[in-house]
Amino acid sequence: MKSDSNSKYAIVKFSIMIITLFTFFLLIGKNSNNDNKIYNSKINNNESFNSSNDVVADPLNVDVLDNKCLVTFTDPQEEYEKLLENNRLLIEFYAKVYKVDVNVIIEDLKNRAKNYTEFNENNLGFLNDNGVLRNYQSKDLAIIDYFEEFLSLNPQYQNNKVEAYKGNKEYVEGLINYFTSVYPNVDYKIAISIGAAESGYYEASSMLAVNNIYGGMSNGKLIAHKNIEYGVMQYIRYLDKNYFSKGINTVEKIGNIYCPSISDNGVKVASSHWLSLVNNAMNSYADKENISLEELNNLQKN
Repeated sequence: MKSDSNSKYAIVKFSIMIITLFTFFLLIGKNSNNDNKIYNSKINNNESFNSSNDVVADPLNVDVLDNKCLVTFTDPQEEYEKLLENNRLLIEFYAKVYKVDVNVIIEDLKNRAKNYTEFNENNLGFLNDNGVLRNYQSKDLAIIDYFEEFLSLNPQYQNNKVEAYKGNKEYVEGLINYFTSVYPNVDYKIAISIGAAESGYYEASSMLAVNNIYGGMSNGKLIAHKNIEYGVMQYIRYLDKNYFSKGINTVEKIGNIYCPSISDNGVKVASSHWLSLVNNAMNSYADKENISLEELNNLQKN
């Protein structure tokens, strides 16, 4: 009888354990489903996520680290092609600057993307140092570095044939406006006024023939640039590297080097005639209003 009693007790104890486990797993499954419903609702309603543990909805996952935005693709090739399309105008512009077929560039960018599943949002060309992607302050600076790297690796696409500029001066002034935004150290009014003083307000045919608006010389001749876009970009980069980044940031300081003369006391100073031309030009130009690529393209068409 004692054996039968023990057997019944064991069966009841086992049954209670089974019921308890079943109830436990049922509750877990219910909570999990509720969590999924909340998560999906957040995604569908496009609510902002404040927690660092939140996951951004597909197709892109974004991690903000040290002021750089890393984008992780769920479908790398497809999503990168969408990003290229969104930045098509920028890529087309610099393809024109560097005189490279834009279709060749798009294909090269797609090929580069095959080796990565994430990239810095400004670094469309996957430029890196020993495998570590570079962090850029702007897409323009990154795409400029990309084109120069591309042409160094693919010299067959290098086209330095000079095409004389025959368009309007407003487009040239627009280019100065745009590139002084790419290189914000350079003061727009100083840059546009020096260019105006040197090139007769962007109408001197001898300078436009070689896309040189700033009077840069080499071996006694004007430096020739492949097109007006490249020539203006090089002018602004020249000012950035040789003057503004060194604290030489006023007309007088720049003139001491850019167009010097010797005073009656034998001291090197900025040419008074050059200073007069530049200062008069500064008075004729309004303060800068940033220009977009769409607006720049419209200036070229006018």
